[in-house]
Amino acid sequence: MQTAHFARVGGSVAGIVAALVSCARPAVRPDALLALEEPPKQQSVTVLADDDWRRVLVGSWNTTFVLDSVATVAAPDVWRRGASRAASGHLTVYDSLVRAFPAVGLRRSALPNLRRVLGRPLSCSEPDWLMLGVERLPRDRIQLRFTPESNDCGLLAIVSGTQDSLSGKWSEPSLGMPVAVGTVKLTKER
Repeated sequence: MQTAHFARVGGSVAGIVAALVSCARPAVRPDALLALEEPPKQQSVTVLADDDWRRVLVGSWNTTFVLDSVATVAAPDVWRRGASRAASGHLTVYDSLVRAFPAVGLRRSALPNLRRVLGRPLSCSEPDWLMLGVERLPRDRIQLRFTPESNDCGLLAIVSGTQDSLSGKWSEPSLGMPVAVGTVKLTKER
């Protein structure tokens, strides 16, 4: 599909950009596909098993995202220091595993508003996509994909800590390169 689009615009730079952008997100929103023929509930949402390692994430968390630096628009390889702006909020992670094309993740509440930190809306953040992709990494680290339905945009974090307190780095990727980075702290509420 991207090749055909590239050929139609004669191999121009605009065609290359259009082809790359069309790769970043599905042409049809996954929830639109699900609306056409919604699978039975038991196939789309599953309660985590008691011994599933992801259970340590289940619960209510106080969150703080702090901006460290952002890539400049004119030269993405040049970074400028962030104003150490912070966004604090609340995140609830539920014990339900959601399977929705093309992503799989834990059901979660809405993210804190990062507009104050970024100076603009978070890329690829859909208010109706309340899913948290999680992956266990080496050295007791966990990758949290707050927008697992997005390929090259959104928000991800790599954290480590205890079952009550996680901290690490977050980034907002764009076409494979981060455009904003910072620190994140999650503290479980009692």
